[in-house]
Amino acid sequence: KLATTKPKVKKIVYEAKEMKTNSLKKALLIREIKHFTSNAMVMLNGAVGILFCVIGAIAIFVYKEKIDFILLQMPELNDMIVPILCLIGIGVNSMNMISASSISLEGNRLWIIKSLPISTKDILMIKLGLHLLFCIPAGIIFSLATVIVFEVGILDAILIIMAPVLFTLFIDLLGLLNLWKPKFDWVNETVCVKQSMPVMLTMFISMGLAFVIAACYIFMGDFIPLDIYMYLIFIIFIVANIILYYMLNTWGIKRFEQL
Repeated sequence: KLATTKPKVKKIVYEAKEMKTNSLKKALLIREIKHFTSNAMVMLNGAVGILFCVIGAIAIFVYKEKIDFILLQMPELNDMIVPILCLIGIGVNSMNMISASSISLEGNRLWIIKSLPISTKDILMIKLGLHLLFCIPAGIIFSLATVIVFEVGILDAILIIMAPVLFTLFIDLLGLLNLWKPKFDWVNETVCVKQSMPVMLTMFISMGLAFVIAACYIFMGDFIPLDIYMYLIFIIFIVANIILYYMLNTWGIKRFEQL
């Protein structure tokens, strides 16, 4: 009876619909986004800074009156407000390390993207773009909130917004250049964002930079004016980003092809 019984299955009539096609680069980017957002623990450990940016932006508006009161009680902070806001933006964004685990997350599926008819440079640029796509908008939202609440000038506002952008690009490039030690022998993807060497190294460098920048000014403040020191930090980040981008397009490509 079981063998001869016909299951009650509703037949679906096929309807021809328009097919949508994407370019290979766009399809690969969509794949990266879906892969990253498919695991909540990976998102939480790799991009917790995005959450802090959003919460921080809301908190700044909520506690605006208290912030104004503190500035009235401590007027000396007004002369240092722009560097302080730049440093806060850098500190909040230092908790984002998406690119550092992007290669390790491929695991035993790495051969799939390597077999696609797309250049190695484009693959690395797409992984680079994934980090920027998630982190830069959140950093800009936080910076805009500080600009509005503290009512700084146009030039200062540009500096406050550009500081986390340059820092995000620096961490993005640094994390992706950790191709020298990817972790492919994982069972759970969470291991890639918690215990892999690229993530640990990127985390210590990114979070430590905010303290190094502040500490250096404490020792050099008597010799260099604050505004000159701030411009010097901006120049260092720009030069560092150029060097890291060059390394990614030379050594990084060769190393990826060897994996």
